[in-house]
Amino acid sequence: MIIQKQQKAIYRTFGILSLVAVVWVTWNLHVSGNTPAVCLFRHVTGIPCPSCGMTHSIMAIFQFQFNEALQQNILGFAAVLLLIIVPPLLLVDYILNKTYFISVYNWGENQIKKRLFISVPLTLVVVVNWMVLIFRS
Repeated sequence: MIIQKQQKAIYRTFGILSLVAVVWVTWNLHVSGNTPAVCLFRHVTGIPCPSCGMTHSIMAIFQFQFNEALQQNILGFAAVLLLIIVPPLLLVDYILNKTYFISVYNWGENQIKKRLFISVPLTLVVVVNWMVLIFRS
């Protein structure tokens, strides 16, 4: 199956992001104690970014501490869902030379673009989450 240039870029981007995320989560699951803060945005501005606390949230979810995960960053739940879905889908596409991931990606992108009842709540969740993180810091 021939994959277009733009699709290759999407596969490459999500492949790298998935690999980094899986390595980061795996490393953090095996390191005891607090991990160092790596948020460049927070170091430069002094305020947390929308994803600050995400690693702690993900670690809490994997330890079934859902209240702790909510307190750290509610977006951790979406990140875990993506970690469960995206890497295996990319792997299946690579092994079987298919484009299932691109199909799912395009479908999701179209839903978000076309339907305000999806895009507006998603945007509000990110903005409200960011405001909560800023207020708590």
